[in-house]
Amino acid sequence: MSRFLPLLLIFGLTLLVACNRPQPVATPAEPEDIGSETPPPSNPDSSVVPNLSPAVRNPRGFQGTVIQTTDAGTLLIRPAGEQKLVTVRLIGLNAPVKATRDKDGQEPWATRGQQALAVLLIRKDVRVEFDVLRFELGQASVWAYVWLKGMDTELLVNEFVLAEGHAVLDTRVPNIKFVERLTAAQRIAREAGKNIWNTLEPLPESPSEYAKKAAEVKPVAATLAKWEEGCMIGNKSTKKYHVPSGQYYSAAKASVNAVFFKTEEDARNAGFEKSAR
Repeated sequence: MSRFLPLLLIFGLTLLVACNRPQPVATPAEPEDIGSETPPPSNPDSSVVPNLSPAVRNPRGFQGTVIQTTDAGTLLIRPAGEQKLVTVRLIGLNAPVKATRDKDGQEPWATRGQQALAVLLIRKDVRVEFDVLRFELGQASVWAYVWLKGMDTELLVNEFVLAEGHAVLDTRVPNIKFVERLTAAQRIAREAGKNIWNTLEPLPESPSEYAKKAAEVKPVAATLAKWEEGCMIGNKSTKKYHVPSGQYYSAAKASVNAVFFKTEEDARNAGFEKSAR
């Protein structure tokens, strides 16, 4: 028996080591493509926007049809099987600010980009793919990558916009899934001098800088508490102002929308235009 004792001791030590050896941890499976029935991980931002479209509730994305392009970075898309439109903002870029009836914009670059995107996408079926963050607090739009279906492949619209020089790169963590592709796309446009990078007609300032200046608080125009002899009379509804010699000065004074300014400069600073009569 004594001659087997060393063997038993060796066997016992081997068994003890094996039992205490750290066990390998299973590696999580890679996320499946959009449309997979595998339950996706919960998205921490899903409670930010209430009353979501059923399509948008899918953290992976949805299929839909582009109905409108509002600028080079914003689309209105109708998800398949739904009527309500979803506003989609393209991840990774910032498009020039488009002019409206009430405010100036970065023209003609903004309209060029919007029209280029419209020609490419209007009434086309696309695939919308989300990244880590879908929403931002206080916004009803969603951030996404948009893929245009082709015969043999798909076009990443975000990449197309940057490669054609219709927007500037705008990387925001944690949405960086395709940051290398988007960075390369802007480099291509910049080196080729396309659109906003055209050295003969470059975009004067970035969209973010332009928006920041536009949002700066402007001094409040001086208004009068009541009508005074020789003052200007504005109409809060039409945003027109009338001078004392104007044809409709007396009528403007009696209007419920009347507002009074000491000078024409005050009226213009308040956003009013001089009446033609």
